[in-house]
Amino acid sequence: MNFYSSHKQINLEDRLLTLPDKFSFRQEYKKELLQTFYDTYDNKLLFANYSFTKFAYNYQLTTSSENDLVTEFTYNKKISFVYDIPDKEIKKALQKLIGVRALLIKAALPNTLTKIHILNKNKKCVAVLTSHKIRLKTGNPKDEYFEAVSIEKKTEYKYEFAELKKWLQKNNFRILKTDIYSTLLHKLNAFPEPYYYKINQSLNDKMPADKAIQKIYLQLTEVIKYNEEGILKDIDTDFLHDFRVSIRKLRSGLSEIKGIIPKQTAFDFKTKFEQIQKSTNHARDLDVLLLIRNEYEKNLPKEFRSGLTQFFRSVKLERNREYKKLQAFILSKEYLDIIDGWLNFLKSDLVNESENCKNKKLPIKEVAKRFIRKKFRQIISIGNEINENSQDTDFHRLRIECKKLRYMIEFFSSLFPKNEIENFSAQLKQLQNNLGEFNDLSIQQEKLKLFLHEKVNKKGNAVEASSIGGLITLKYQRQKIVRSDFHNKFSQFNNNKNFNLFKNLFD
Repeated sequence: MNFYSSHKQINLEDRLLTLPDKFSFRQEYKKELLQTFYDTYDNKLLFANYSFTKFAYNYQLTTSSENDLVTEFTYNKKISFVYDIPDKEIKKALQKLIGVRALLIKAALPNTLTKIHILNKNKKCVAVLTSHKIRLKTGNPKDEYFEAVSIEKKTEYKYEFAELKKWLQKNNFRILKTDIYSTLLHKLNAFPEPYYYKINQSLNDKMPADKAIQKIYLQLTEVIKYNEEGILKDIDTDFLHDFRVSIRKLRSGLSEIKGIIPKQTAFDFKTKFEQIQKSTNHARDLDVLLLIRNEYEKNLPKEFRSGLTQFFRSVKLERNREYKKLQAFILSKEYLDIIDGWLNFLKSDLVNESENCKNKKLPIKEVAKRFIRKKFRQIISIGNEINENSQDTDFHRLRIECKKLRYMIEFFSSLFPKNEIENFSAQLKQLQNNLGEFNDLSIQQEKLKLFLHEKVNKKGNAVEASSIGGLITLKYQRQKIVRSDFHNKFSQFNNNKNFNLFKNLFD
């Protein structure tokens, strides 16, 4: 389906009178509906070239680049997340695009729709023409409109459809290069900037280390501040996730990349960010439990699933209480003072600091290579020491060091060849996935055991006890499998091919 617009006012009735003689037309309807445009807070659909809209109770997902309809469905209930969508096809498509992000109303504009059937001499419909006249809310006293026409072909009438497209072009209609939503945003000068929660700074090899670190830390702080609103409004769980990751990256940088910021200053800010991180830990653990509820239920036989109801009800209540504490902390003077003090330091004191920091004025690529090599050697040493008798804490320690290496590579990736850095990062990611799952399973078992001890055993509910006990057993068994697979994943990371790739990049 193509959308066309014209620089001239579209008077569809007059334009239709100029149709070639072989065509006639019949109006099916003309009505005004509220067109609602949905996207995530960070506009994931827009930047992936998709559009999700609603007319009355009809929802449509289209690809913005071609304006092709992916799928549509009718639903009369509110949709806030992917799991609210009843249509399996659109749920699957949106899941890939936005994950657990909330679907928010980005715009709701009155659209006068006129649907016209274009007929041939045999009175057969060869195409459907739909006029869109959207009233823009610009704040001006006089109404402004955006007008466009969509044309949908009938498969068996491709020659007639081609002739109609020529007619549109002859009447000064031009194909829209983007979908209506993107065009409206441009027309209203409201097209958003993309959101990057990962570092996307372009660094120069010879850039002084303090200037490079300043750019990296400023972007991380922007991400932290960007996500505050989503946590305060509790829009979706990704806000807290991105907030925490950026805090963790700052702490990692302050502890690992030395000789650029004075020791005491780095220690003080690292301690303050650790305090912020701790305030988010429990809330995030509870978010994760709720996000994997479906997985928990699938793991149990049907007769035991009802026993999880009280568990997740309890988790949700505790999560709401924890978020209120976190929201209060983010609004507190203590938190605001930490962020303001940090920003003031980054914007002024970092590059003007008089204390002698040995790496401060060195080229950033030289500094980056040295710290990445050091972290890699540390990871190999820890990994080689892990055996069948190692404690869970050894896996946890290796997981943390792998994260630190990944963060450093992300910080400085623009300094190295793209393909090579991506290949090495992919190998590291496989090891991290193993260690991350191992850690997640440990946390889940702890939460389940605590709930079993504090709530279920005291009430004596046999179904609940069986459900929680069964889950603990399943998580323990899965953790054993993940642990046994560690050496395979570590061997792949530490093989000659990957080691040579690392040397070529960072030696």
